[in-house]
Amino acid sequence: MHKARAENPNYGRPRIHLLLKEQNIHISSKTLDKLYAQEHMQLKLNKKRHSKYKFNDKLSPWENLLLTNKPDIPFDSLVTDGLIIKAGNQSYHIAFVMDLYSRFIICYYINIHEDGAFYNTLLNKLQKLLPNLPLGSKFHTDQGSVFTSKAFSDHVKELGFIPSMSKKGCPTDNAVIENFHGILQREIYIYLGINNFKNYEQLVYGIEKYVNYYLYKRIGNDNKTPFMRLLEGYKKDIDISKITNYENLLKILKTKS
Repeated sequence: MHKARAENPNYGRPRIHLLLKEQNIHISSKTLDKLYAQEHMQLKLNKKRHSKYKFNDKLSPWENLLLTNKPDIPFDSLVTDGLIIKAGNQSYHIAFVMDLYSRFIICYYINIHEDGAFYNTLLNKLQKLLPNLPLGSKFHTDQGSVFTSKAFSDHVKELGFIPSMSKKGCPTDNAVIENFHGILQREIYIYLGINNFKNYEQLVYGIEKYVNYYLYKRIGNDNKTPFMRLLEGYKKDIDISKITNYENLLKILKTKS
């Protein structure tokens, strides 16, 4: 238990329990709670946790993003949004593009200014990392001024996506990417063992290191990483036994007709 906690300092008791179970170490939740109490190992967070949104699995995937966020195949729906993280005396905008099926972060971009050029750069990065898309794939955003512009909509269509937006006054329609932002802001400092970022270089390094951890090592409530979920979507189509990262998967997907 101590080793699992030391390797994953940002894991709470429930996720440590899943990790131990995956390693064939069987221990009840109550016993683990007692050990945590004895060792004073409660996870200390410097920010309050937000309540989780409840999703209704009975509705079709794109019928209402507020109620369901589970497409049937990878890359059927992508979402993006921006957040602000401070490094030194400067605030930086960061935007991630996430696959809604697997919660896999395909790419991200960091800059001081969040404008049309910012998201054009993000979309250009995405274009280089996209596999063959399913017919009718969606690209979802909120109703920010940049996203409602014709230039942004045209760029999204050029990539082969159908633009989609949250309903007016319903920010929870983009809840999945917002939830990821909350996870990142809660865990990144704990994972890196720092209190804040001192400069831009440290921010870039920290984001890259945490995102890599999030994609390939951080297990969710289903005991799977985002990359594991992504591979599950291709089990019937390709041999995934030797695929260890997104770059390997991308090479295979780009060669498939």
